[in-house]
Amino acid sequence: MAQRQQALAAEIMQDPDVLSLSSFIGVDGSNIALNNGRFLINLRPHGQRTTQASDIIRRLQQRVASIAGVSLYMQPVQDLAIDATVSPTQYQFILQNAQADEFDVWLPKLITRLQQSKVLADVATDLQNNGLSIYVKIDRDNAARFGITPATVDNALYTAFGQRIISTIFTQSNQYRVILEADPVAQQGMSALATLAAIITMYIVLGVLYESFIHPVTILSTLPSAGAGALLALMISGHDLDVIAVIGIVLLIGIVKKNAIMMIDFALEAQRTQKLSPHAAIYQACLLRFRPILMTTLAALFGAIPLMLSSGVGAELRRPLGIAIVGGLIISQVLTLFTTPVIYLAFDRLAQRFKRQAPSIL
Repeated sequence: MAQRQQALAAEIMQDPDVLSLSSFIGVDGSNIALNNGRFLINLRPHGQRTTQASDIIRRLQQRVASIAGVSLYMQPVQDLAIDATVSPTQYQFILQNAQADEFDVWLPKLITRLQQSKVLADVATDLQNNGLSIYVKIDRDNAARFGITPATVDNALYTAFGQRIISTIFTQSNQYRVILEADPVAQQGMSALATLAAIITMYIVLGVLYESFIHPVTILSTLPSAGAGALLALMISGHDLDVIAVIGIVLLIGIVKKNAIMMIDFALEAQRTQKLSPHAAIYQACLLRFRPILMTTLAALFGAIPLMLSSGVGAELRRPLGIAIVGGLIISQVLTLFTTPVIYLAFDRLAQRFKRQAPSIL
């Protein structure tokens, strides 16, 4: 493994855009077996490169394709990441099955179908079921006679063959790593329902503010247009939906929701104080609130344009944020000015219908 990884390193360093690299081999927090290794490849500064990081990755993969006995998977490193798990590819998902035999049968079939897809590349799996294995049967009677439990046998075998790392020992010439990982089950809890809890909280706050169960939905109806605009802009520009782009979409939620709040708040106040009809109230709200809505939207849009057009060091990190904000604001601004009044009137008629159908209590 060391020889093959050194061969990969030699080929990688031949690329003109590669500045340096670090190589790791052996079992640690990222490598699960002795036949796995890692590279940390440092590229030259942005202004000195000949192309983008994604193009450099494809070029390096073609360069090392002729090296037999080893496979190299590369992905650009992000400063912000959702998951701390180290994987060979950019996206990953987990398969689970209580029946190991069925898992061994269907996983290779799934990998084969994914590799045949034209929109996917570098499909990999961390399943290693082709190695040697042995079945251990404990003589429980003799073990009990000496006070040895199955747990003791299991711990002894795991310590001997499982490469259990529980501390870091520093010596004069070497250091021995200790890895302590959280239980993966602890990462699968109610915290995954946080982007849903936020929307429910917004609905409750808006419901209390406007004393209505329906009009908060009118305000929240503007959010899909912002998300669709951001995704469309990212697709057109060829950028992925990374963490920075998700942050841009979160920022859009507050900016776009503000447009509907300005119209709905004015319309409800006009209905209550001026006794206007819903149609007249929302029409007047659109006329009087158009200027502040346009001013605040343009201020946010012009503030995001430098992020979208930025260049230089770190531009890859900032550009998706600006693209998501600009695309989401353009699409949502055009749609919400027309759809919000329509939804407002539709929900108002629905509320009036429920009031007429509700039984009166004498």
